[in-house]
Amino acid sequence: MHEIEDRLSAFTGAKHCIAVASCAEALLISLMTLGVGPGNEVITASFTFVATVEVIVLLGATPVFFNIEPDTCNIDARRIEAKITAKTKAMQNNVSIYDAVTLEGDVLCGPSMVFTNVHNPRSAVTRQNEYCRTLIKRGATIGANATIVCGVTLGDYAFIAAGAVITKDVKPYALMAGVPAARSAG
Repeated sequence: MHEIEDRLSAFTGAKHCIAVASCAEALLISLMTLGVGPGNEVITASFTFVATVEVIVLLGATPVFFNIEPDTCNIDARRIEAKITAKTKAMQNNVSIYDAVTLEGDVLCGPSMVFTNVHNPRSAVTRQNEYCRTLIKRGATIGANATIVCGVTLGDYAFIAAGAVITKDVKPYALMAGVPAARSAG
């Protein structure tokens, strides 16, 4: 395990790299990094995978469910303030699929990965006329907490590492990691 972490660190230029066996572990580590624990609340979407809530409870915190917008499957940012209390330590959102995102068959979107709908997203600004088309081809895998900037195509069976940021097209079968992501030679 240490060898792959060292190789990924060297490849991406990151000071540290932690390899995990699952998206649930990636979510757990992200909450641990924020210091989430007993007595804390974590706001999360009511439309989510069980692991999203599991890691909150595992750390002794309380999940606070919030309804999603029906067109984006995103937490409704215009109404979120009403749920924030002195106990709120973090917010987790789910995967948001916008009108301009096309997922072909057998695509895996890991927990909390993000598709942007415009090149420079801003909260509470309606710019649906600026949405750029994004195509995720058959069999692509997108890791937890990865970001796909709009207007790109991920090739067939491309693999996007957890936490990677994709800013340009990805060739079929490519392994991409880093911020911004670069193709692995391996």
